[in-house]
Amino acid sequence: MGNIGDKIASFWDIFIAQDGYRKVLEGLANTGIIAVIGLAIGIIIGTLIATVRIVPKEHNWVLKILNGFCSVYVAFFRGTPIVVQ
Repeated sequence: MGNIGDKIASFWDIFIAQDGYRKVLEGLANTGIIAVIGLAIGIIIGTLIATVRIVPKEHNWVLKILNGFCSVYVAFFRGTPIVVQ
């Protein structure tokens, strides 16, 4: 398994001395940006789908088609596992 002292020295060399922590912070910032953008897109899509599904569609054929599309979209994402998505 190796000596723990060697592992600590290797960690110190890579993470601190060679500025490895900067890469970790850069990755953390990128992850935060992607999460916020994904959240915003999800809120927009979810609001649009909910609005289409709730609005009465008795005489409007466009809303009937949009409702069908939204139903398929929701059924697809509810019916597939997260790993597949």
